[in-house]
Amino acid sequence: MAEIPKEKTLSPKEIEERKKKDKWIRTTLLAVIVTSLDIIILAIGVDQSNNHGINLGWTVAAIGIVTFFGMLIVSSFHKKDTPEGDKGTMRDALTASLISTYFAVLAYSMFEKINSGNTSVDTILSNFSYVIITVVVFYFGSKGVSEIYKKKVEIAKSSKRGPEK
Repeated sequence: MAEIPKEKTLSPKEIEERKKKDKWIRTTLLAVIVTSLDIIILAIGVDQSNNHGINLGWTVAAIGIVTFFGMLIVSSFHKKDTPEGDKGTMRDALTASLISTYFAVLAYSMFEKINSGNTSVDTILSNFSYVIITVVVFYFGSKGVSEIYKKKVEIAKSSKRGPEK
């Protein structure tokens, strides 16, 4: 009679690593779904704009809205079990939404003539670029400053004095 192999019992560390891996897989799957929806919306919007004369602005708005709520879900799901909770999910979603909208507008402006000599459209596009640059700088800059402050507080606690200002 053949013996049935016994299942290997996992150590607590292996169980925790497996949970982390499963969580990353689920988070990645959610992000791929959101990205796929954005690409589908862009493709349908460009097709409708070319064939039926529908304003592409609705497509850009739809991409921003879908990305915002999709990334809010992705970020909340990924951060729900962290010690900080879901802190920063709104910032993540807003940043992702603005950047995806910017790339959609940038891609469309590269392949289609959207300005037609209108100086107000040129002004809006250049100002949108400045907004994106500012958002990205503050998004990553604030994280860096936050980490520096945490280290400073940690050092101050270990030396039993308040943080230097």
